[in-house]
Amino acid sequence: MGGIIFTVACFALLLILALRLVRRKKLAFKYAVAWTTFTSVALVFGLVPNLLTNISQALGFVQPSNLFFVVAIFTLAALTLQLSVGVSRLDQRVEAIAREIALKGDSKSHEHDS
Repeated sequence: MGGIIFTVACFALLLILALRLVRRKKLAFKYAVAWTTFTSVALVFGLVPNLLTNISQALGFVQPSNLFFVVAIFTLAALTLQLSVGVSRLDQRVEAIAREIALKGDSKSHEHDS
């Protein structure tokens, strides 16, 4: 029983932290939705421990922890892919801005040479 209380308390604190970060505009809304969903689902599983067992048995997993880790690995892989796409997009924007600044600097140096 102590483990369940600890788990619920940890995920409740994580949910509160995510909501505070959104309120302070330190966490983008699109990421807040993911964090809120994740922590809410974890809270439900923490409050209803047999739920994970029943779902894992229905899906054919031998141990509930196996289902948990499969879902966790998939979620982390999806999050990594999403963040990689975001970083790539920002990298392209930085390159475009650098080219634009270089062209403006180049055109100004030609004006001074004339």
